[in-house]
Amino acid sequence: MGMKTHKCRYCGQDIPFPEGAAPPAQCPNCLSPIQAPRDAAADAGTAKQEKKILDGLALTYQKNGAVIELLHEEKIIIGRAHKGADVLGGVPQISGTHCCIEASDDHYVVSDLGSTNGTFVGPSKIDCKKHLRQPLKDNEILFLGKEAFLVTVKLKAAGEEAGKTAGGPRIEASIDPGLNLAAIAAGDAASGAEKACKQAKGYECRSCHGYVSEVKEFTCPRCNTYNG
Repeated sequence: MGMKTHKCRYCGQDIPFPEGAAPPAQCPNCLSPIQAPRDAAADAGTAKQEKKILDGLALTYQKNGAVIELLHEEKIIIGRAHKGADVLGGVPQISGTHCCIEASDDHYVVSDLGSTNGTFVGPSKIDCKKHLRQPLKDNEILFLGKEAFLVTVKLKAAGEEAGKTAGGPRIEASIDPGLNLAAIAAGDAASGAEKACKQAKGYECRSCHGYVSEVKEFTCPRCNTYNG
């Protein structure tokens, strides 16, 4: 008998099952329920009306109520030396580079980055070091070591703030009239655009937007975010 695969919509794991049989009810990697494929044509109208997109997260430290606000990015590094340092800096349980939260279609997933005390999700404490890309759902509990954080997932309508670039915050830059635009047209567009931004404003921190660096790769002294 042949085999088919079904991709878990939460962690992306390919799940094999016998051809002619229904896929398993639960993903063996992240333990999320597996939904049968839906008729895209039948749902198109509803999806268009109801579509929401990710707009960041908040992690509320259950020990003292401190909140870590995380703007939406494709990849967010959490730790005492990264995002959340203002709250996590004094917590020895948490590593300098502890875990990574990534955007995956319409939800976030989390993976441990080799931390000393581990990263776990939910009351069953799924180990994010053994099982990477665990789904982070709204009102989920995320454990960094033994420290518990309540996850709040923020959503917004797909049409909101359409002027922002998909890759992150937009840097407003007035192009220097002395810039060699002929070189850009000849094939040096990437370096020319980078030079234009640098001449205009430098490189703005994509997290707090309150610091501008003269070099492209830097760690923001205001919010400790690595920009590369």
